[in-house]
Amino acid sequence: MARESALWQRCATGAKALRHFGHLIDLQRVENVAVSGHPDVEGCLDGAQLWIELKSCMRPARADTPIRPKKRISQEIWHQTRADAGCRIAWILIQVGEANGAALYLIPGNRYADITASEAQLAAMSVLPSNATLSDVLLRSAREW
Repeated sequence: MARESALWQRCATGAKALRHFGHLIDLQRVENVAVSGHPDVEGCLDGAQLWIELKSCMRPARADTPIRPKKRISQEIWHQTRADAGCRIAWILIQVGEANGAALYLIPGNRYADITASEAQLAAMSVLPSNATLSDVLLRSAREW
């Protein structure tokens, strides 16, 4: 079963690789019971803040079957409110599949309502190719949409 905790571990490994190459990075897993809707990861990479909502899903048997990440209305509201306020550093990272067969889709936060979609549609929304490394994902997430 694809799990967000495994995706978080991949993010931590990507951050470690970036540190090895001289990047300044701090990622924090956010567990906020006081305020709902906050993304799972908050961080700073080379002086730029980033927010990432992690979603992990199994790949359906048929390519045209929609991927159905677990969505919460509080997350959609958080992303839309931030986008409406001009924030362009909030992202949704969707992992489809597991291990070596996993694809990664980095989607701007203002598209949260659209993430129940086929894998081809997720690829069209993503700002990176699905075979990007987690280091690539983190570097891109530190820039605006």
